[in-house]
Amino acid sequence: MATIQEKIQDLKARQEKVKQGGGAKRIEKQHASGKLTARERIEKLLDPGTFVELDQFVHHRCTNFGMVKMGAPLVGLNDSGGARIQEAVDALAGYGKIFYRNTLASGVIPQISVIMGPCAGGAVYSPALTDFIFMVKNTSQMFITGPQVIKAVTAEEVTAEALGGGRSATCSASCLPTTSRTLRWSRPATIPTAWTPISTPCCPTTPTCRTT
Repeated sequence: MATIQEKIQDLKARQEKVKQGGGAKRIEKQHASGKLTARERIEKLLDPGTFVELDQFVHHRCTNFGMVKMGAPLVGLNDSGGARIQEAVDALAGYGKIFYRNTLASGVIPQISVIMGPCAGGAVYSPALTDFIFMVKNTSQMFITGPQVIKAVTAEEVTAEALGGGRSATCSASCLPTTSRTLRWSRPATIPTAWTPISTPCCPTTPTCRTT
């Protein structure tokens, strides 16, 4: 029978394995493309020692932890090519549930989207429903339909960056330009909590401006 110390060591080993995610090679690939891992992004977004990961070893689909009742801001980090076709209707139902929660939380808690990589297909609708969207220069894109489909339908050739990159959003949508690079993205994401709707209980009623 294992001793308490052995159990603690086993727990730490399992936690370290989970933190490695897909492994060292995939982490290196993520860094090589100018991106951080999910946990690295969270560490930069939140104050040191304040993040507590729930159910670290559990695989589940539950995302309802009473955030709206608690008044906690909702921050979405988006880096995905969209839904898997193999999931079919289940994926569409999942999108619907996310959008529904976005609308329920609108004006109640701050909702912030940070686009860290590709955000395509149904995945772009949720950020569009949030209060603020930040896009990382040169690595983020937002579009409903990608360059390959555009070419197949209209014969027009366009790059992902030209179609839905941060620069395109700045020129054609209500997005403000920024020079922030990947490793500094978390600083701008802390700014808009003072600019959220006055109906949001956890925020001041008078907007203020801060620079970083």
